[in-house]
Amino acid sequence: MILLLLLSIAFAAPWYVGQTVNQISIVSPSGSEGELSSLLGHPLGEPLDLRLVRQDLQTLYLAGDFDSVVVRVHPIMGEGVHLQYNIKHAPKINAVRFVGAPAELKNILTNRLNLNLGQVFYPEEEIFKLEESIRTIGAKEGWTDLQVRIDVLRNNEQRVNLTLNIEPGEVQKLSGITLVDLPQEVFIETQLLLLRKGIWRGARVSIKELSRLKDEIRTRLVRKGWIQARVNLPLVEVSAKRSQLTIRVEPGPLHLFEADSPLPKGEKLLALLDIYPGDRITVGDEERFEQKVYLWMQRNGFVGAPPKVSIQRTPKKITIDIE
Repeated sequence: MILLLLLSIAFAAPWYVGQTVNQISIVSPSGSEGELSSLLGHPLGEPLDLRLVRQDLQTLYLAGDFDSVVVRVHPIMGEGVHLQYNIKHAPKINAVRFVGAPAELKNILTNRLNLNLGQVFYPEEEIFKLEESIRTIGAKEGWTDLQVRIDVLRNNEQRVNLTLNIEPGEVQKLSGITLVDLPQEVFIETQLLLLRKGIWRGARVSIKELSRLKDEIRTRLVRKGWIQARVNLPLVEVSAKRSQLTIRVEPGPLHLFEADSPLPKGEKLLALLDIYPGDRITVGDEERFEQKVYLWMQRNGFVGAPPKVSIQRTPKKITIDIE
């Protein structure tokens, strides 16, 4: 709206051009006229300057969350003109209320929707996106049949009250969990991880939580030496609102690192050698690893013969020996 006004000022030649500005005022519903007036640059007692008016319009528009800033010019009988800036505030969220949503779903939506009190919110533009966001979040957390309706109450002060009406329907739950090709070394650790995350038969299916589970299982496999491990979590619907989860692992070869002191162990050694999950280590990496170890020894003040790295590979095991 401010841009349209500027164009009209820029291209028209109205009666007030060159008139003396003897009064300037701001009309704002918030009562902040005095504070905003200090931002204006057009002087009193000078001819109306369209360039300064444009600057003041832009300054006011950027000074707050305003829906529009309009300037009107009123004649003062025999005494020049009066510039009046009329400010309309942008609509802001005053209250958010959930109706029908279970407490667990309400907490999830509250944390993910980012509907903050005082936030600028244009209902005509954002209601549809908000409804879609609620359905998407619900589906990822196991509520696949959410019915959503958002009611908006908007008062004259541009305060928006939102009521989120949600009918959750039946929740998608796990009918069982199957572990396939999971190395025995991480079997118990994975079962404890499932218990800690609340993923068991009869639990609600959360796609987001399953994605985190996949990453955590792979991290544990890498720590144990299965650097090339791949983890898949196919979820198959076996009946209405019941799904079977399979944790399927392709571990790849086990990597065994035999390194003498003072070299670090575990993840620190992987970082030293610049090895990351999914890397494929071959005999051709021996020289690169020797250079990495030699530089580490120099940086840490260890003096000695250059390190020697040998790599032995079998279909199921790769041994990296560092001397």
